[in-house]
Amino acid sequence: MFRPMIAAAALSAGLAFGAAAQDFDDAQVEAFATAALAVQDIRETYAPRLEAAGDPDEQAVLMDQATAEMIAAIEAIPQIDVDGYNAIATATATDPELASRVVETMESMDR
Repeated sequence: MFRPMIAAAALSAGLAFGAAAQDFDDAQVEAFATAALAVQDIRETYAPRLEAAGDPDEQAVLMDQATAEMIAAIEAIPQIDVDGYNAIATATATDPELASRVVETMESMDR
């Protein structure tokens, strides 16, 4: 159920996904930001490979690989899991304050 959401969020553009900002503490936002940056890196790795894929079957295999890597990356981050990641991602679409917190946190991270 969450796989299409992760793949769509990660392989299309940016954050998109309803709870209030106060529902997520700073540690959760930081964990989300860390995970989102990891997902972004995976997306950037797979995007050219997906574009170059010769057929839909090859694209499907690549999407499955990318999704598995995204899930593993999210689950490797303490204080967040895939459900928590999706909850925060969803909330950023309707909560500008939370979206700002996430962006500020991501921008402050030393990459």
